[in-house]
Amino acid sequence: MVFPYIPYPLRANGVSVRYLPVIQYLSERHTVDVIVLANENEILKDISGLKGYCNKLMIVRRAKPNNKWLNRVKIHSLSLLPWMSPSYYEYGGEIIPTEIETHVKGTHYDTLLWVTTRSSPYLFPTLKLINVDRVVMDFIDSPTLFAERKYKKDAKYYFQGWYECLKIRKWEARITNELDAVIYISEVDAETIPQKLVYGSNRHVINNGLNVDLYNPDLKIDLPSPNIGFLGHMNYPPNIEAVHWLYDHVFVSLRKEIPDLSLIVIEEIQRIP
Repeated sequence: MVFPYIPYPLRANGVSVRYLPVIQYLSERHTVDVIVLANENEILKDISGLKGYCNKLMIVRRAKPNNKWLNRVKIHSLSLLPWMSPSYYEYGGEIIPTEIETHVKGTHYDTLLWVTTRSSPYLFPTLKLINVDRVVMDFIDSPTLFAERKYKKDAKYYFQGWYECLKIRKWEARITNELDAVIYISEVDAETIPQKLVYGSNRHVINNGLNVDLYNPDLKIDLPSPNIGFLGHMNYPPNIEAVHWLYDHVFVSLRKEIPDLSLIVIEEIQRIP
């Protein structure tokens, strides 16, 4: 399993919310190796709890470019070419495939699960270097839909956004067509790419689960009542859109009937020691 962030602790990020319970479950029945394409801040985390569920937990660090200016020019130039993947290239990311090969050399895997499109340009080069039967990509969100949401509200990026969305759509369709299966978090995301651009029926929807182990019915928090609550990271565009929708289409109309109704938005903040 290849992750863009360390999937631990449970509420560190959206990936950990989605995948830590999956890792815990699979570890009871399968041998699970986890590779994290981590940045320097994440390497500071205490991940001893995650190690208990993994056969191997491997951290791949991106190389630090010797000439940052030249590397930036090179990467942005690559991302503009119509036949190249979208602008997911990362500084120092070119060593990712060989680093992964070093960690897993000599190991045969039944399945490789690559999570999210971050670092996806290095997926296909990696597949040439490792021994695996089936390959699955979990997009979580459709990268095409994510880009469309990002650019549609800013007219000054219209042409840049149009070109970027076109490339991302092509890239998402290629991944869908070439891998054994792709996974999305919702039907809306799974249906973003038109059926005419993808072959077969290898698109699947797996919603996030709910971890009830952390629920404490005795915990009392002094909040105004009655209220409507929304919990989530506010640097995630779909969450921002959801809060606006909740306010405009639910809260405003209900407050006419319940004058003392409150809307409480709870921002989750990740703290790294």
